[in-house]
Parts: sequence; structure tokens; C-alpha cells
Amino acid sequence: MGGQPGRRHMVVLRRLLGRLCAVRVLVPGHAKPRSGLTRLRDSPERRLTQAGLALHGSSSVNEPGRAFLMDQAKVQGLQDLLLKFEGRIGPNSLWQGAIVILIVMVLLQLLGFLLGFLGMIFYLLTIALIYPLFCIYAKRFHDAGKPAIWTLAVLAGMIVAYMILNTLMAPFYMSNAVAAANSGAVYTMTFTALLVGWIITAVVHLGAAFVVNQVLKSDPAPNAYGPPPVDAASPNPLG
Repeated sequence: MGGQPGRRHMVVLRRLLGRLCAVRVLVPGHAKPRSGLTRLRDSPERRLTQAGLALHGSSSVNEPGRAFLMDQAKVQGLQDLLLKFEGRIGPNSLWQGAIVILIVMVLLQLLGFLLGFLGMIFYLLTIALIYPLFCIYAKRFHDAGKPAIWTLAVLAGMIVAYMILNTLMAPFYMSNAVAAANSGAVYTMTFTALLVGWIITAVVHLGAAFVVNQVLKSDPAPNAYGPPPVDAASPNPLG
């Protein structure tokens, strides 16, 4: 029985502490009092802060992530353009693919020239570029409703054009080669031949893309190879 007063005092003390911690404030128009923490969550200042984050956070905080996603989309678009022969592409994508393949070919040949005997590996790698060439022209023929087999005719025409231009340019770099050999400048002779080869390659690649785009008319409607390409109305289909 003697412990009951002490127990009552403890209960009263707990109630007082609970009221002090809750810091309850009566708000007009509300059925129940709201605590200080609730007032802080519902304050106008907090609402304005949240609205500002909603307006500005997406453009500033998420900007790196958005740029990363855009870069990922560009890389994926370039891979689809060069490594897949299903679907359709328009004239702009054909130009992009031809330019990218031309740049890669020039870089491989330059590495082959600079590395000497080991550079033969890079010269051999240029042969692998036939596959992305086939992919871009196959999809361009698909865009006109024609089968990809016509791509073989384009590749054969490019080889013939390269041989003809190489024969026409032979007197130019052969005379320089003889002069360089007489003076002992073998390095200059080799680089001159490589430079002429780059010019011929650029003329053949870009000329083929120009002729194909002029001859083939895009099908504005879906055909057997898919819907119209994205770049039909965009000058930059990769972003």
C-alpha cells in the first residue's frame, strides 16, 4: 500500500513530460490540436521549399543523369546503325554511317602506317568494315522497299570505282615515289601514297552514299521492313 503514492507520482510525472514533449498547439478551425512537428511539416515555408525543389531540382540535380542517358541513347543508336541490318534508315542516317566508317578506316590506316610491321593488324581490321557498310546500305534499300541483296551491287561498284580512281591517280604518286626514292625519302613516299589512298577512299564512300540517296526514294508508309525511319523528319537521328 505504501508504494501506491510513489507510483501515482510517477504516472503524473510521465504525463507532464509527454505534454511538454508534444508541444501541442491549438489551431482555429481544427478539431484536434496539432503538435509542433506537425506544424513544421505543414508550414507554408516548407511547402514553398518543396515546390522550388520540384521546379528546379529536375533541371539541376538530375542534369548529369539526364546527360548520361542521352549519351547512352546516342551510343545505342550508333551501334544499331552500324551493326544491325534489320529495319530502315533514311538518307541522313546513311550519310552519318558512311562518315563514321570513313573516319574509322582512316584512323586504322594511320595506325598501320605509324606502327610499321605491327601495323599490318590495323590494315587487316579495315576489312571488317565491310560488315557495317553492308548494314547501312541494306537498311537504306529497306527504306525504299527493296531487298538487302542490292547492297552487294553497291559494294561491287565501290570496289570498281576505287580501282579506276587508283589507276587514274597512279601517275601522280608514282612520279613522287620515284623522286622520293632517288632522294632517300622513303617515309615521305609512303605517306604520300597513303594520303592519295585516303582521298580516293573518301571520294568513293561519300560518292556512293550520294548516288544511293539520289536514286532511292524513301517509302513514307510502313513496308515489309518496318515503319518509316526516325530521321525522315530529323536532320540528326542520333540525337
